[in-house]
Amino acid sequence: MINAEIPYGTALYDYLDQLGSCADARRREKLFAVSTAEEAEKHCAEVRNTLRNLMLSNRFTPGTTPPQVVATIEKNGVLIDKVLLEVRPGIFNAGLFWRRADIKGKVPGILGVCGHSDNGKACDSYQSFAFGLALKGFGVFMCDPAGQGESHQFKPAKGPTDEHTIMGKALRSAGLLTASLFIHDAQQALSYLISRPEIIEDKIGVTGSSGGGQMSFFLFGLDDRIKAAGCSCHMNRFYDVFRNETATDGESTPEGLIAAGCDRPDFAIAGAPKPFLLMATEDDFLDLRSVKKSYEEVSHIYSKLGMSDRLHFSIAPGPHNYCRTSREAMYGFFTSLFLGKEDSKEPEFELLTDEEANVTSTGYVIDLPGALTEGEAIKQYLPDTYTATAESIADFLRKTLDLPGELPAAPDYRVPRNRFLVPGHSDNRFVLIPEPGTPVKSVLHTTIGLPLIPRRTAATLHCAHLSAADEMAKRAEEKNLFVLEVRGVGETRSTAGRSTRDDFFAPVGRDSFMEGTAELHGVPLLRGKIIDLLGAIALLKEHDCEELTLSGRGMGGVIAAFAAATVKLPVKEIILDEVPASLRKLIEKRIFRLPNSVLPKGMLQHFDFPELYECLKQNYTVTINCSEDVPADVE
Repeated sequence: MINAEIPYGTALYDYLDQLGSCADARRREKLFAVSTAEEAEKHCAEVRNTLRNLMLSNRFTPGTTPPQVVATIEKNGVLIDKVLLEVRPGIFNAGLFWRRADIKGKVPGILGVCGHSDNGKACDSYQSFAFGLALKGFGVFMCDPAGQGESHQFKPAKGPTDEHTIMGKALRSAGLLTASLFIHDAQQALSYLISRPEIIEDKIGVTGSSGGGQMSFFLFGLDDRIKAAGCSCHMNRFYDVFRNETATDGESTPEGLIAAGCDRPDFAIAGAPKPFLLMATEDDFLDLRSVKKSYEEVSHIYSKLGMSDRLHFSIAPGPHNYCRTSREAMYGFFTSLFLGKEDSKEPEFELLTDEEANVTSTGYVIDLPGALTEGEAIKQYLPDTYTATAESIADFLRKTLDLPGELPAAPDYRVPRNRFLVPGHSDNRFVLIPEPGTPVKSVLHTTIGLPLIPRRTAATLHCAHLSAADEMAKRAEEKNLFVLEVRGVGETRSTAGRSTRDDFFAPVGRDSFMEGTAELHGVPLLRGKIIDLLGAIALLKEHDCEELTLSGRGMGGVIAAFAAATVKLPVKEIILDEVPASLRKLIEKRIFRLPNSVLPKGMLQHFDFPELYECLKQNYTVTINCSEDVPADVE
């Protein structure tokens, strides 16, 4: 494609930064206004209720197959049961239960939760804390979450961050919160731990690092069975995550969390005043300044409750890792709490080999008889058939995306100097301001050489896939053509976040970074993209365009389809090119390019693209050229 400069590449970042700054200020003002124990108890209760309503909003069905111990081995004086646990129908986790071989009677239990390690529970540092705790007199259970270790969904494995995000796209389309699914699975592991005859059920802790640190504080705030937590290398605040342009994956970005007035430290606040240990490392890529600020926030509440002695903070040297220094802080924390005597030193032991750590014969739970992949399991949450009407689709889109039922007022616009994106053709650009008071911009291009929006009785408005330069190069000789780049596309494409060669279509790239942040604030990017398109139509109508054709390609075609389904547009014809034939079929493939930023959450609970296209045909003259997925153009 033609490479063009990105003059408005910070517009989306600045918009979300504005939202984040205001939300963070509101939250901290409310938090630090707490000045008494009574107010602190009330604040904790409110936060706990908010988080539980949000994070446990999806109820998943537990599996029915009884847990099965398939083998037991002994190493370092520790007995290790290899366990198969059906956490949801057809979805199995492979787990290990550690306890010292010579212990008689019941012992406290610790749920170990994995961070984003390819080999899951077999990761050196995770094995280490399991052996260390077991040798000190605990029973420890840890299993592989989806997308890791023996729960990888792909052969060869794609890595947990990508696999979690690929899963997240499918779950979101079904209206499900990815974090809720991971929490459910962890709670099933917790139930198994408590069910073990060796375990004292009212002495249960949880620990993990990185993504496991996150799951530790999730469970600490959401599950009353957890009596204490040791969280390593996590709990940086979302506003700081955004400012540092740090990528997060599917289960780490719970939609609506910031909109609900919460952030990561609130999970510790929700669990207060239970004992809590926060661990960090000096050279972590997770900003230590942010972790310290999280501790400050949690500490404020514990101090007002008069329970400061129950909150602990440890900073170890080194990079992002559940290092020995942190593990020893954790041993001291749990032994003091549950065994009555601090025992911090890590014992010596030999780690399991990969073969010893594996529960399944192939190293993949998806190879088990009757097992489902996550892509297959999603079908059980979707209707078999759809009965959507044009009215029901419009109602769903307006409600889900908070969209108007009619065209908005024509937006103001700026007229920067023209350029020559297509040889021999001047590119007149109009920078639209669709939401006054925000930095958001969309860009309208035309080869019609006039300084202001030209008046035309007939025109085509084309919604670009990735870039106006692409579309105009293909249609350079077409008269009366306007090409729109909605926010996040072309000249407003984000320059913030982790860059990949295919930023729009990578599981974790710049587009997913922006969309995930927008979802935290409850303002999905699709809403803004549709507002941009509706504003461009209103602008052309204001300039006497009575015969308007709306077209779109790829992602632009999807946006045009949703806009036309939401509002009865004043257009004579709609042309959609290279738009997906079926989202359900894409999900069956498991890997697809169509990004969350052009999909409404929960769409597949109500309709798929075939129903959308049929409803458009009831109200417009429509030409639709479908493809399996959106085009694979690469920036």
